[in-house]
Amino acid sequence: MVPAMRAIQLTTLVGMFLALGIFTSSAESNLSKYANKYPSERVGGRSFLNAIEKSFVSVFGTEKWKRFASYSTESPIRVEDGAFGTTLLSHRCMRHNCYSENAFIVVEAKTGRIVMGCFNRATEKGNDINRDVEWVGVESGGRLWSLHIRGPQYENQLDRGAKRYLVRCEEEDWGAVHEDMFGPE
Repeated sequence: MVPAMRAIQLTTLVGMFLALGIFTSSAESNLSKYANKYPSERVGGRSFLNAIEKSFVSVFGTEKWKRFASYSTESPIRVEDGAFGTTLLSHRCMRHNCYSENAFIVVEAKTGRIVMGCFNRATEKGNDINRDVEWVGVESGGRLWSLHIRGPQYENQLDRGAKRYLVRCEEEDWGAVHEDMFGPE
C-alpha cells in the first residue's frame, strides 16, 4: 500500500471516530444520551448517576450525594429547553415513601453542569405536615445560592421572594423558583 493512501485511510478512520464521539472529552460531558432513561440505567456501560457524581458532589456535597444516590425509586430523566439551554431533570425518592423523602436535580445536558436541585423531607403527626425543603442552585457566574424552608407546610407560603410555588420539591416549580430568585430569563 502506498504511504499516502495509508495516511488517507487513517485520517478517515480518525474522522469517523471523532464524529461518533470516540476519543473526545465532549462525548463524556454530553449527557443527552440519558434523556428518557432511568438515572441508574446504564447507557454505553455507564449510568447517569455515575456520569454526574463528581459534579453533584462539587456543588451539593457528599452528604446530599449519599442521600440522592440512596433513593431507589426513580423516574425517567426528563428533557427541558429553557434559560440554561437543554437540561435534564432527574427525580428520585425513597421507596414506598416518595411523598416524604424525595429530591430532583437539573443538569445542563451539553456540559453536565449542575444547575439546581431540591431536597425534601416531610414528617407527619396527625394532621400536621412539617417539611424541610432545600432548593440549591448555581448562578451563571458560578456562585451557589440556596433557599431553605423548614416548618409547617402552608399553601403558597412566601419566603425570600419565592412567591409562586408550594413549599415542596416539584420538578415543575424549578423555573418559577429560579425566576423569583434571579428575575425572568
